[in-house]
Amino acid sequence: MLENIGSTIMILLGLISLFKPVRMGNILGLEIKNQLGVSEIRATYGGFFIALGIMCFIFNLTNIFIVVGVSWTGAFIVRFISAILDKGFSYKNIIGMGIEFTMGVLFLFNSLKIYI
Repeated sequence: MLENIGSTIMILLGLISLFKPVRMGNILGLEIKNQLGVSEIRATYGGFFIALGIMCFIFNLTNIFIVVGVSWTGAFIVRFISAILDKGFSYKNIIGMGIEFTMGVLFLFNSLKIYI
């Protein structure tokens, strides 16, 4: 159940990135200087998130949810370490950590119960 919420959020983030890449870049705090930057947002945050979210729905396998959840959790951990090393506890960075942590929980909560 929670993993389906996570999959839906990933697809929605991907769609925003695909159709509104400059807006997503602004939300993320990324400066897009040319068309390559637009393409990067569309591909990385758009295509990747859309495809991964759809595959979660299609295959509906615990191992996929674990991999996706661990990936989101890894992003949270690395962002947290980066915030410490780079003294980057900005508002946007803290929001990013919150989103990554929440997505990790959504994907891992039900999936890891089978191992406990």
